[in-house]
Amino acid sequence: MTPESQRLALVVASSQFSDKTLQQLVAPGQDAADLARVLADATIGGFKVKKLINCPSHEVRREIEVFFTGRRRGDLLLLYFSGHGVKDDDGRLYLATTDTRRGLFRSTAVPATFVNETMTASRSRRQVLILDCCHSGAFARGMVAKGGESVDIRDRFEGRGRVVLTASNATQYAFQGDEVIGKGSRSVFTQHLVRGLETGEADLSGDGWISLDELYDYVYDRVTDERPQQTPGKWTFDLQGDMLIARSLLGRREPAAEEARLAAQYAEGIGALTAGQWERALRCFERLEAERPGYRDAAEQVARMHRLIAAMEQTTPPPSPGLRPSTLPEEGRRPRSRRPRPGRLPEE
Repeated sequence: MTPESQRLALVVASSQFSDKTLQQLVAPGQDAADLARVLADATIGGFKVKKLINCPSHEVRREIEVFFTGRRRGDLLLLYFSGHGVKDDDGRLYLATTDTRRGLFRSTAVPATFVNETMTASRSRRQVLILDCCHSGAFARGMVAKGGESVDIRDRFEGRGRVVLTASNATQYAFQGDEVIGKGSRSVFTQHLVRGLETGEADLSGDGWISLDELYDYVYDRVTDERPQQTPGKWTFDLQGDMLIARSLLGRREPAAEEARLAAQYAEGIGALTAGQWERALRCFERLEAERPGYRDAAEQVARMHRLIAAMEQTTPPPSPGLRPSTLPEEGRRPRSRRPRPGRLPEE
């Protein structure tokens, strides 16, 4: 980052809607306030932050354009949106605002195409877009989402030097699961986003900085542990180098402290394996092997867990929870889906 570059964040949240078919939400306002506070903290994010809470569509569009206009290539720009994401009959994505009307999305909501075009026109090549919202079908019970499972993030928000994080996919409701009626709850995605930054726990490498890749991995593991039906997503477009989002309040960890952390993570994996929590154990060992290749027998455990899970999927009845991975057959493995890794797009 050059001395002239800036760290700027625009935090947008919509929880109150004039259209009664759009469910009222309680999470976005507080989520936005918490994230804005952590990003603006000079000891953590060091961003200059502007908040837009429950504003009409024309004001949100104007502020988004102002935010991305007149920037330098090295400026780090972070745009966060919390609220409803809705699709029209043709599958086009819109971000709902207080004045959004069902059937009038073009004139009363913020089109994803507008956001994409505005970001593309900006000179900044270090852009982050975070969407903590339901992407389709959540504002009316029983409405069928169009456009498949992925909300076509590559088509909606592709650009140079850009990273897009989403709380969930096209068919998931990020705040209340499948229930759209009743009171909303706090978003687990933004809660863990804030916690990882505020505590420094998202600094997985222990180097004193939290990169965007580390933050995503931290949030992904905790969201899927807490709500397996919700799957955060990450897409990277032509990004050069790491994007450092915040300093870690834990600071650079000394070798002894780092070894203790790795040992605790290894023990967590062994504990999950012993308890028969195969998916959790696999995530622990995969993360450990990615952070410290060759650490203990993490790679061997990953290979064993793949064989175990494949055998459980193929065997009827499934293997007993007490069966050790080393006793399972080597053959008959099926590839299992994996979450998108940094720098890679999900396969169609």
